[in-house]
Amino acid sequence: MTEISPMQKPSFSTTISLGNWLTIGTIVVAGLAAFFQMQAAIGAMDVWRVEYDKRLEKLEVKVSPIEGITFRMGQQEASMSAINARVDRAVDAITDQLKELRKDVGSVNTSIAVLTRSIDARSQRGDDLGTPSRSNGPR
Repeated sequence: MTEISPMQKPSFSTTISLGNWLTIGTIVVAGLAAFFQMQAAIGAMDVWRVEYDKRLEKLEVKVSPIEGITFRMGQQEASMSAINARVDRAVDAITDQLKELRKDVGSVNTSIAVLTRSIDARSQRGDDLGTPSRSNGPR
């Protein structure tokens, strides 16, 4: 094995050089800068939070009348269903009346057709319906 010469041995010196002071100062300055930057960010977040809370309060004031909308919508839906039921009953009644009217008109048509056929049949046979005919003249 080879022996290590005194030049190659690691050594620790307790003397503080200018480089050491610059390194310590840089670390301290960087730490303080980070601390103050963090404090500024926290302050900015607090300001933002206060402004955000104010906006939320304004929105809550605007939205508060809307809270009863579900109740009012329920009432409107109930009244609309009642109106729909009444309209349905009226339409059903009108439809039933139209059916009866059609049936009555159909029976009147049938009666008129029967009467017309009867009159035509009598006039073709030459039956006297009790009225003087024009062709015979006065007697």
